[in-house]
Formats: sequence, C-alpha cells, structure tokens
Amino acid sequence: MTFHDSKAAFESHLESEGLAVKGGVINDGQIHRFHVAGDKPGTKNGWYVLHTKRISFGAFGSWRTGYCASWQEDSPKSLTATERWQLQMQMAQVREQQRELYALKQDETAARAKRMWDEAQPADAQHPYLRRKGIQPLNLRQLGDRLLVPLIDANQELRNLQQIFPDGEKRFLTGGQVKGCYCLIDAPDLRKVLVCEGFATGATLFKATGQSVMCAMNAGNLQSVALIASSAAALIPSSHVVICADNDHRTPGNPGITQARKAAEAVGADYTWPSSCGDQCECSDFNDIFICPRRQEAE
Repeated sequence: MTFHDSKAAFESHLESEGLAVKGGVINDGQIHRFHVAGDKPGTKNGWYVLHTKRISFGAFGSWRTGYCASWQEDSPKSLTATERWQLQMQMAQVREQQRELYALKQDETAARAKRMWDEAQPADAQHPYLRRKGIQPLNLRQLGDRLLVPLIDANQELRNLQQIFPDGEKRFLTGGQVKGCYCLIDAPDLRKVLVCEGFATGATLFKATGQSVMCAMNAGNLQSVALIASSAAALIPSSHVVICADNDHRTPGNPGITQARKAAEAVGADYTWPSSCGDQCECSDFNDIFICPRRQEAE
C-alpha cells in the first residue's frame, strides 16, 4: 500500500467512525485537532495522528464523547526484526503524543472551568434540582440555570466542573479531568471522611452526619479519591475513611458496591451502602432513600 493509499484508507476509516476530517488528514506523524460535524461551531473536539511508513499506524478520537481508538493498515505477511521494532516504537510514540494531547486539553479545560467559576454566583437554594433532591447548595455556584459542581485534584486545584441542569441532566466540561478529582464538602471535624459518588449523595451524607465528604462523581473514580482521602487522613490522629457506596441492586454485578469494595480494600477503609426501602425498591443511593416517599410513609 502506498503512502497515498494509507492516507485514503485512514480517512475512510475516520469517516466510518463519524469523525470525517474536512479537507483530509495530514500524514506528518503529528497530532492534529479538527471540528467534528455536529459539535458546536468553532470547536475542535476531534483529534488524529497518522504515521505513514512501510506499515502505517494512526490514532484518533473525540473529546466530546470520550471515544478514542487506533488504526493500523494490514501488515505485510512477514516483518524483519527491525521493522517490528520500528512499528513498536511508532505505536509508543503515538501513545505518548496522545497522553501529551490529553494533558494539554485537560489544562485548557481547567482554565475554562476557572473562568466559569469566577463568573458564577452562589447557587440559589430554590434551584429545581436542589429542591427535588431536598439538599442545600453548600459550596455550589450557579451560571444561568446551571449548577456548577467544582472538581478539584489532590493539590486542591480546580480542574473541571460538573454542570447540573434544572431537569437533572449532568455534564462535565468536554475534555476535562475527572479521574482523581472530587468535590469536597468540608467540615471542621476531619476525624472521619466519607467518600461517595454524586453531589446529591454527598450533600445528604453531610446533612445526616456533619462529616466531611469527598464526592468522586462516579463509581470508577472511588478508588482514586479514596487514595487521596486516605493520604490526608493519615496526617490526622484517629481519623479514618468510609466509602459510602451506591447500591445498584438493579444493575448486574452491582457496580456501586463492587467498586466501593475495591476502593475500601485498596486503602484499608470501611464501606457501607443504603439498604432497600422495600419490595420493588428503585432507590440506589443515600439521597434516593432520603427523599423516597415510601420510606417517609413507613416512618
């Protein structure tokens, strides 16, 4: 396959993935960003890199969806040891370029998050989402009709925002860091730190216990946040961490409790979860239980 044919094959593959590059790709081995059809005008959420040597190799993705993948043309039936080594080095270079690009995008998103945070006002306690969840705004801010949940990293630097709309839809800023970040609901007493998933759950736990809460935003991030919490707790005598899981009893494998157990085992923490509120229970987290009309009627 010629360089031209490799380039055309890569372009065709991108188009099949819904990531067509207007004007065609550049095969110079460098990361390029491009506008993805359907995204907001002026955005460049798509990216790709293409190396066209004897064996052409590339990678691509979209920050808006979080999707990324690699592409490789059909290899010759036999490769010399040198050619195999060159291909491995080429793939390693692409992976390193991808890491650098994602770090750059995360920094850009962090700067955007700070601008939005500075522009926003303290959240209105009457926001529809807060009223529906029965919680206080605490440290949230509001920009228009969107609640802003601040996500900080281990250095307590703002890295991303979760936007919560009146109907409950939630969105992180595109391309921003989530793993290893959390929303902190701080309390004077740090002898017990609770780690949970969403902000509504964290606000409910804070109301019930008065303890500091670190909201990891999703089950897959519980372990990363638990490690941060455990490191901080180690500096305070007699302090400990408790993982407060979502009870995803209607989801195969119960990912909420499964991930909480892994997080607890990783840091030597305790973990707990809300019990069912009865037959046909659809509640999964501590806030669900708190606002459940069936539980309230039973009390």
